[in-house]
Amino acid sequence: MSVTSRAWLQVIGFVLVATAPLAGQQEARSPMPFVPLREPHFVPAAKADFLKGDDRVVGVSENGVSKAYQPSVLAFHHVVQDSLKDVPIIATWCALCNTPLVYRSDVDGKKLTFERAGNRGNNFFMLDTETGSHWQQIGGDCYEGPMKGKRLTMVPFLYTTWGEWHEQHPETLVLVPEAAYKSGYDFMNQRISTVAYGSDQKPTRELVQEKDTRLPNYEQVIGIEIRDSHKAYPVSRLRKEPVVNDKVGSTPVLVVYAAASDTTTAFSREIGGRTMTFRAAGSGTMQDSETSSKWNTYGECIDGKLKGQKLERVIPQPGSWFAWAEFHPDTEIYTASAH
Repeated sequence: MSVTSRAWLQVIGFVLVATAPLAGQQEARSPMPFVPLREPHFVPAAKADFLKGDDRVVGVSENGVSKAYQPSVLAFHHVVQDSLKDVPIIATWCALCNTPLVYRSDVDGKKLTFERAGNRGNNFFMLDTETGSHWQQIGGDCYEGPMKGKRLTMVPFLYTTWGEWHEQHPETLVLVPEAAYKSGYDFMNQRISTVAYGSDQKPTRELVQEKDTRLPNYEQVIGIEIRDSHKAYPVSRLRKEPVVNDKVGSTPVLVVYAAASDTTTAFSREIGGRTMTFRAAGSGTMQDSETSSKWNTYGECIDGKLKGQKLERVIPQPGSWFAWAEFHPDTEIYTASAH
């Protein structure tokens, strides 16, 4: 069977299916067809009265521009075509596995236009309208078509609360929900808020070819990818150990969980040619063992010998275990610190 045939067989039966059915429940469907959002509208933070402080957002701050996107809006459209000044991007959300990811939408200098095309495994794939190539949302790899073998470049983003994002980026712009799609947004908001995180329920129709049983299917994980190495950090573990000194492949990393906003950030622990070791220091701060300098959860040194220094960011990728493991079968799992 050809790759094309397999892909379309995987799509059959998934058209407009938007949720993973819970045990004993009927499969829910979106009240309207999914469509990409290609002309998004934004307002300044002061006019975003449709958001409350504890609402979740996907935030991006790059190239001198900060923007916030609501999960329900991203989940319905799957793809929001946007830009950060002269940098074209797509903000995406998979409604099957609740994975938000942001990518540059240009490849080899050519700007591409994306839309959801179907599901491949328990994750959606996109079609670019310029070449008809197929791109997986998780990983951003083109697996079929003229662009096969290419990969989208991920843009740093943060999954956090609106209150936290607004505090860190007071100048942020906020995506405005489109009135015409309100029922679709409401549907997705209900779905996202009722996912049985931590459970071992079966995802959708179990398109996973070989289930990875090391964690429950719906365990929330933070995936870290550095070059060819992958590691998953269960959020349940991070809640017990909010400052993690670890390695992904050969790269020393720091993973930080802030309980107040349920936000995970990640960084390289290497700075100035040496590897740093961190510990929680109270009031949402950390202290390094090498210089006793104090750091915030965004990798910025706020007091001590290294004041003003910043750790290099690593992009934390939130999602459900079954999807991370399916597309990163080589992944390790963080268990407990050796420090």
